[in-house]
Amino acid sequence: MVDQHNGRRSRRGANAPTLTTEMIVEAAIRVADDEGLNAVTMRRVATEVNAGAMTLYSYFASKDLLLDAICDSILGEFCLPKVDADAPIDQVLPAVAHAFLQLIREHPAAGRLLLERVTDSPHALEGGMEQVLARFIAAGLDGPTAVHAYGVMIIYTLGFAQYQSPRTWNQDADEDVRAERVAFYRTLPHDKFETISSNPEAIVALSADHQFSIGITLFASALAAGTY
Repeated sequence: MVDQHNGRRSRRGANAPTLTTEMIVEAAIRVADDEGLNAVTMRRVATEVNAGAMTLYSYFASKDLLLDAICDSILGEFCLPKVDADAPIDQVLPAVAHAFLQLIREHPAAGRLLLERVTDSPHALEGGMEQVLARFIAAGLDGPTAVHAYGVMIIYTLGFAQYQSPRTWNQDADEDVRAERVAFYRTLPHDKFETISSNPEAIVALSADHQFSIGITLFASALAAGTY
């Protein structure tokens, strides 16, 4: 078919399915997940959907709008974990936080977009915020406290994901990789790094999921006790 914007024949064949915004967003998410957010360009996504780059501009007027659509799609489809309807906040919040961390691991671009952009999309706000706040309130928090708890959870989870990302020795690494890192800290000059060299296993574990659980559990316990 002919691209109406430049008069050139599109890469999409005559029998190709009609291009939709959903197809473009799904392709953009694939590129972001596989190659990183910097790889998401109109030209790269157009190649992914077998279309001309200018064709995408008839669906998204700018790359910024496409990035907003990525965030909208990922956050809007966030699923709350299965927790008993009458579960207290010290059970609900950790479950939601771990689910959110998993979402960021599956779609690293979502974490970066949340750090760099503000989304006003109703779909994203409903999936990524409204349903979470409602669940926190159902678990016993009042509205303002639920909002504050949500903020702490989001910031803590995003920060942990960013911190953990380059520290691969706690991400499906074998014992040899972890042992090498432990040895690095243990063999630091003891006179200058007494505390670090004496606690190498604990230092290495700072980027482990267990560390994430410690922080979330402490915070959730404070909420449940009313000491937040």
